[in-house]
Amino acid sequence: MKRQKYEVAVSYASEQRPYVERFVARLQSQKMRVYYDRNAQAKMVGKILDQELHKIYLQESKCCILFLSNAYVEKPVTRYESQIILSETLFKENFMYIFKFDDVTIPGLNRNFVYSSVAEFSEPEAYADFIYEVMQGKTAKDNSDTFLYESLADGLIQILNRYASQYKFTLHSDQQANKLFLRLQSGAAVLLQVQMGQLLGKNGVCLWMHPGSRSCDDHAYQGYVTWSAPKCQYHLENRGLLLELTPRLEFSSLAGLLERLDREIQTMLGVSA
Repeated sequence: MKRQKYEVAVSYASEQRPYVERFVARLQSQKMRVYYDRNAQAKMVGKILDQELHKIYLQESKCCILFLSNAYVEKPVTRYESQIILSETLFKENFMYIFKFDDVTIPGLNRNFVYSSVAEFSEPEAYADFIYEVMQGKTAKDNSDTFLYESLADGLIQILNRYASQYKFTLHSDQQANKLFLRLQSGAAVLLQVQMGQLLGKNGVCLWMHPGSRSCDDHAYQGYVTWSAPKCQYHLENRGLLLELTPRLEFSSLAGLLERLDREIQTMLGVSA
């Protein structure tokens, strides 16, 4: 099957451009292909608009996100875009996602359709991380221990592999039942050790990281990661190196949590991303 040109296409009113622009930038920083009209203006010159919009939203995009507002429904072009996208939701599952800035409604949208809102995601980067996880199939569909453990393990391995490749380090891993041991070395010198364990009977993961080869260190990082199903939030209870670190942090996505742990690893290794 031919790969679609865009993984995500956005439809929005210009009044919400500042939010959408940051949302798009975040997805693009995660190497996602996004249709954003500001980036495609030159390609639209000389084209028949309605034909191009049909092509972009229905043929070239894996999914579409409607950023709805009262301003959105007042504009002929955005109303037309919503009609195009809504017409396809009858035939494609997980094709359309709705984000609301206010209590707007549009004709043809099922009132029981589950949507996100600016009240849930006040920061566009948080919503972008959420959509990224959905597109990658990594959003928790339940509160299973296995999901959290495996997703966090995969994320940490990717982070350490990146540093190993960038700085010519060697990454060693040892996967055991409900436990993961990772060791980053430069030659014979151990730079960082990471241990993860699944909290059996609980929705959580224990995490321990420290620089060097010693089994205990004053500069060690210790944490417990849990996932809250009602609000889809990741909670990190921890002790770390960063000065602004607080005992309990909340993240709306796994990507945001891993970004924070990446910063801890940078601090321990004394390197930059």
